[in-house]
Amino acid sequence: RDLHTAYRRQRQMCIRDSPATTQIRLRYDAAFTDGSLQVVDESGKTCLLVSNLPNQTHLLDIQNLAVGIYAVIIQKDEKIIQEKFVKY
Repeated sequence: RDLHTAYRRQRQMCIRDSPATTQIRLRYDAAFTDGSLQVVDESGKTCLLVSNLPNQTHLLDIQNLAVGIYAVIIQKDEKIIQEKFVKY
């Protein structure tokens, strides 16, 4: 199976390049296009916000985040997806 097929069957969001220092690549289900994204640290503090997500992929700049574990939360209407990544 190719990565795209595996992604579609297993989850609605995939984070590539984690652990990372400067950026991560997000791939998410088309149902979340035009949704909003937030990056939350381990204490629950929102560190980044992005509105109106483009169609299914987004390159997220994380170079200004401190080293740690973060959650990416994408929401559109009543639908929410979440995945974690590591910044080092």
